[in-house]
Amino acid sequence: MGEAIKQGYLKDSELYAAWKYLNGHLTGRPVFQFTDFDTPHGKKMQTVLFLVQLLDWLKVKLEKPTFLSSLYRQFLKKESAMPQPLKRFEGDFNIADIHERALILYKYGFFEFLEFGKKLSKINHEKISSYLNSYIDLFIKDELERGNCNYFPFEAQKKKTMEMIDDHKEKFGNEFTLKFEPTNSPDNPYLFIHSIVALEKAGIIKVINAWFHDEVAPDTQTQNYKIRLICLERGVIKTPKKFQPLLYTSQGTAYLKFYKEAPKIRIGKLHTRKYRLLASCMDALDAPRLIEALFDAIKMTVDDSNSNLKEPHLALQEKIKIIKYTLKELQKIKGLTGKISLEFIDNRMIKLNLKP
Repeated sequence: MGEAIKQGYLKDSELYAAWKYLNGHLTGRPVFQFTDFDTPHGKKMQTVLFLVQLLDWLKVKLEKPTFLSSLYRQFLKKESAMPQPLKRFEGDFNIADIHERALILYKYGFFEFLEFGKKLSKINHEKISSYLNSYIDLFIKDELERGNCNYFPFEAQKKKTMEMIDDHKEKFGNEFTLKFEPTNSPDNPYLFIHSIVALEKAGIIKVINAWFHDEVAPDTQTQNYKIRLICLERGVIKTPKKFQPLLYTSQGTAYLKFYKEAPKIRIGKLHTRKYRLLASCMDALDAPRLIEALFDAIKMTVDDSNSNLKEPHLALQEKIKIIKYTLKELQKIKGLTGKISLEFIDNRMIKLNLKP
């Protein structure tokens, strides 16, 4: 792929489309539409052509492409039939089919009624990620072929972008929305999106959202990129610790940890109902359990003399009462208050809810 990339610089709008396709989380909706790749002053047909050509070249399959044919038909006159070139897309199709017919499909408005999944398969993600990583590396090293383009070298691109970021950081703190309106000139030497992608790759910023269209009337639409980002300390992305509760014992006492690095929470001795209730649920926290089975797990010798447990019409409520009391004892423990609860389902099943 490296040789193909060296043909020259991508347009900022082209990189924006490929970058957003790779990073579906930058778009709020659960599916992609081609409007998600629109850019200020951009020509939609050129963006569409670039993206379908790129994905076809990379042998990437669209994730669950859907032509909204019924919605498209509503926009046709009642006496009109579905255009012949579009009939092919009322069933299964993929990016190669689109690439082959892109110009005619654009003419008939096909791309306005196309949706596709933004959760990429592992192989598709790897293909696009490899392409973009190689491309951005060449951009950073100033090794892209310039041709007739007089683009700033990377250090100048970086300096211009960091000046904007530092100015916003001083005014708004570490998280803010950076807005930039590119010029309409093809000779613009500054590549805003290239710089943003490169700075994120370098671990200087973390982009959490990127868009062009605002939810406003078309005539009030601003012609700028909007990049919501976080400035990172020392170039390190701080990721939240993984919630992975662990119940373990040491010298006859049980302890709970919400994740590997978390402080331990003392639960109590192994013979207590508190420990038994947690131990019976820890193998699958999200799985409901029969009330009868959960009670059997926490049952103690003293329960043999509980007369209510021997009465068929009282036994179930008595078991629930004991389970609830055990939960209250757990909720009193420092570190568990407000973080543990029980959910009853149809008075037969029970589920333990635990949150960090």
